[in-house]
This record gives sequence, C-alpha cells and structure tokens, in this order.
Amino acid sequence: MPSTQDIVIRPVPFDHPDSVQLRTTQQAEITAQWGPDYCDLPSAADVAVFLIAYHDGKPVGCGGLRPLSSASENARKSSAEIKRMFVAPAYRGRLGGDDGARTSVAQLILEQLEGESRKRGLPWLLLETGVDMTTARRFYERCGFVQRGMFGKYSLAEASVCYEKWLGGSVS
Repeated sequence: MPSTQDIVIRPVPFDHPDSVQLRTTQQAEITAQWGPDYCDLPSAADVAVFLIAYHDGKPVGCGGLRPLSSASENARKSSAEIKRMFVAPAYRGRLGGDDGARTSVAQLILEQLEGESRKRGLPWLLLETGVDMTTARRFYERCGFVQRGMFGKYSLAEASVCYEKWLGGSVS
C-alpha cells in the first residue's frame, strides 16, 4: 500500500478521460451491488471542482463538488454537495504516513474538497449515499458529517440517506 506522499491529487474537468474511467467503474460497482443509480446525476455543467487522486500516474480515486442553489429543496443556504466520491478497491483503506499519521485516499480527497468549498464561501457540505452503503456512511461520520433530512431530488429516494457538515465561516 502506498503512503500519503505517494498520492497526488489534481483538479481535472468532470469530463476528463480519467474522471470518466473512475466514474464508470463506480457506477458499475453500485449497479452490481445495489442496482442502477437514478438520483440527481452530476454533469460537467454543474460540478465546479472535480479531483482525482493519482498513484504513480494511475487514477485511483475521485470526488467532486457541486454548488447548490438556494432554490434546491431543503438544501442549506451557501452549500455544496459532494458528488462521485470513489476509490478503486485496491486503494481503499489506510495509507502509511512518514509522520506516523494514517489516512486514506478518500480522506485526502475529502479534505481537499472541504478546502475548495471554503474557498468558494460554501461553509455547508451536503451529500447523499445509499442506506446500505455502511462503509461509506461510517467514513463520512468519522469525518464529521451528521445525518440530516433529505434534500433536492433525493427527497423521494427511499434507498438514500443524506448527511451534512458545517465547515465554519460566515453564511452569505
């Protein structure tokens, strides 16, 4: 397993070939385990930031940030939604760190997305995940997200659960 120093995270366009590859792999995994994902699919037009984690030049993880409009049903003002968080199976779990700290590819991506959200003046992060995606749910809870009511197009999604995290700062 690589160390934290071996992982490089870069912003790329949502429709970049590495992004397409990772998102296609993610959707195949979701479909195989839980069925097709029909909820509120992101696009290049609405994802402001898309990050890819690379190990030795190979794309191994990704995540995006979609600013939400105040008109989005039950969304908080000044919020962004985490979209398409995914780490290739071989890169899941803890990484080694030279300073004794241990983290994961997902955590490195999430921390950068949080920073991007703060830079954009969006102190609330929201996300949706599957009710049965217990590993993802535990990850987000460990990272400070708390369960919240459904928002936007997820309002009727029975197999979904939504989370939020306050990053601090002022709400515009």
